[in-house]
Amino acid sequence: MTTSARMSDDGYVIVCPGFHAPELTDRAIAALDLPLTLNVIAIPERIWPSDPVGIAGYLETQIPPECRTSPVSFLAFSAGTVGALGAALLWRSPIRTIVLCDGWGVPVLPLLEGRSPAPISAPTSAPTVHRLSHDRWTHDTWGRMGIATPSFCAEPAVEHLELWGEVDRVTGHAFDLAGCPTGETTAKDYIRRSLGLG
Repeated sequence: MTTSARMSDDGYVIVCPGFHAPELTDRAIAALDLPLTLNVIAIPERIWPSDPVGIAGYLETQIPPECRTSPVSFLAFSAGTVGALGAALLWRSPIRTIVLCDGWGVPVLPLLEGRSPAPISAPTSAPTVHRLSHDRWTHDTWGRMGIATPSFCAEPAVEHLELWGEVDRVTGHAFDLAGCPTGETTAKDYIRRSLGLG
């Protein structure tokens, strides 16, 4: 699995995969075509995807103390959404956004919204969490678990692993915070926009 050693000022993207072949994550990272100015850290297989303490501890070893003010974004898939959300609560540096791919059953709590170095007990309403789903049923039911978030639904539906491993080929619709459709797009483009990459 790829882990970037670049050090730049554009912050970090923390990639939290699920239980699957690491080649899927390698392909997803490559397909997203992230700019070289971003530091990409993929959580390795030896860390349980749903272990937020393990993920946060790994980040402590990968992000030097002098870089802890750089913004962090989390990009997670499947079981990795559990670890990413928990690690986001534990991580005390600024968090830009959290992108959750097919984490059905994992509720998004209000205190994750707009979390900066603010205390955990001080939730805000900024919509910085985004969800992607591989089919309409997952999109509709997962959207009722926790707070509303901007989202993407694959249409036509694809297999669960295809959403991650073929992220650049999956098409669908984006929805705003109120659940209103905002247009057709690809999963790749939706993730890039969610990460602030246009």
